[in-house]
Formats: sequence, C-alpha cells, structure tokens
Amino acid sequence: MFRSICVTLLALLTTACSQQDNRICETPATEPSRANQCVHREAYLMAEAKGSIADIAKGVANKCNDYVLNDSSVASGLNKDPDKVLEFFERKTLNDAFQRVTEARAGNCDKPKD
Repeated sequence: MFRSICVTLLALLTTACSQQDNRICETPATEPSRANQCVHREAYLMAEAKGSIADIAKGVANKCNDYVLNDSSVASGLNKDPDKVLEFFERKTLNDAFQRVTEARAGNCDKPKD
C-alpha cells in the first residue's frame, strides 16, 4: 500500500515538472517587429539548448541585433553618439535575453508555434 502511494505521488510530481508554469511564462509575439519581441520569442525557442544561460542569451541577442538597429529609439540616438547608443541597446538586449532564457527554463515554457 505504501509503495503504491509513493509511486502515485512520484508520477504526479514528474508530470507536473514537464508542464508549463503559466505564472512565469508569457506568450511571445508570432511575428516580432521589435527587439524585445524577437528576444522573447527566440529565448523561448532556444532555452532548451545545451549550454549556460549566459551563452544562450548571447546567441539570442546576436540573432535579434537587426531589430535593435531598426528600432526608432536607437535611430534617433545614433545622430548624437552612435557608439554609446548602440552599446546601451545591445547591452539591454543581452540583459533581456538572459532574463527570458532564465524565465523559459524556470517555467518550462512552451516553444512558440511558427
């Protein structure tokens, strides 16, 4: 009897571990138009990849750099001090990517559908 209770409990716990935690996960944009949307989507797609969160976040940020360059707030600042503006937004993108990869792993977030 005790053994069957333990097996049932273990099965329930294991099943719960593979489900998305909706308190943590958010649905990413289907077709991103801004850097933060790209980061959200790509982080969820790449979160299961082998490697550290930092390494995966770097990959996500690199993949979304084109969105950073096309962002209107970046474009408006490029006339003033292009190096500092790009550095700021690239760092922000990397920080967002780190947060989203961590979130995706912690919440076992489902990958977005294509």
